[in-house]
Amino acid sequence: KSKPKNRLVELRKWYDHLQGLGVTAIYFSPLFESETHGYDTVDYYKIDRRLGDLESFKTMLSELHARGIKVILDGVFNHTGRKFFAFQDLIKHGAKWEDSPYKSWYFLKPGNSSFGDAFSYRSWEGHEELPELDVENPQVREYLFGVGKFWLGEVGVDGWRLDVAHELPPSFWRDFRSACTEAKGDHVLLGEVIHGDYNTWVGPAKGLLHSGTNYQVSKGLWSSVHDANLWELKHCLERDTQMYRDLQL
Repeated sequence: KSKPKNRLVELRKWYDHLQGLGVTAIYFSPLFESETHGYDTVDYYKIDRRLGDLESFKTMLSELHARGIKVILDGVFNHTGRKFFAFQDLIKHGAKWEDSPYKSWYFLKPGNSSFGDAFSYRSWEGHEELPELDVENPQVREYLFGVGKFWLGEVGVDGWRLDVAHELPPSFWRDFRSACTEAKGDHVLLGEVIHGDYNTWVGPAKGLLHSGTNYQVSKGLWSSVHDANLWELKHCLERDTQMYRDLQL
C-alpha cells in the first residue's frame, strides 16, 4: 500500500477566497478509503491515502471551523466496494460463502458474478463493483450508525450528505438520525433524493432527513438556460410549492 499523500492541505490556499465569497459550509465528495472514485468504500473509518490521513483531516477541520465554515461529509451507505472487509470475507469463503458471518449483510444467491465469485449478488444499478448492503439487517445498521456517530461525535464534522438516500427505507434514515443526534445534537442530514416524493425521506418534524437535493427543480433550471424553456421551470416551482411547502430543499 502506498503512503498517504496529504492533498487535503491544498485547500488551505483557498480559505481566504472561500471566506470572501461568504461560504459557511463545505460539502466534500467521498473522502474514505476506496479503490477508485470514492463511492466504492473500503474503510469508512479511514481517510483515503490519496488525500491524506485522519490527523491531516482533523487539522483542516479545525482550521475551517475557526473561520466559521462547517464541514459536510458524503456518506455512501447503500453499497460498499468489493474490498470492504465484510465482502472480502465472503470472497475468502468461496463456495462455502454461506458459512460467512457476513452472508446476511448483502443480497446473495447461488450463482456466479462477473468477477468469478462463487455467488451472485445485488449491486447498485448493476455495477458489480458496488455490492448493495441489506440495511434491514440489525448488524449492518449498527455498523453504519457507528460510522455516522464516529465522524460527528469523535471527529467533529457537522453533517452528512447521504448518497442515493431514496434507495434506502425511511425507517433507516429515521434511526440513523437518532443515532447521529446522540453523537452531536447540532448536525445536518442532506439526502440525495432523485426519484419519488421527497416527503418520503425528508421531514425534520417527522424525524427524517433535514433536507434533500432538489433534482426536480435543478432540471427545470437547466432547461430554462439551455433551451430558454421557462415554462418547465415555472411548472417545477409551482409543483414544489404545492408538494413540499413544509420542506427545505
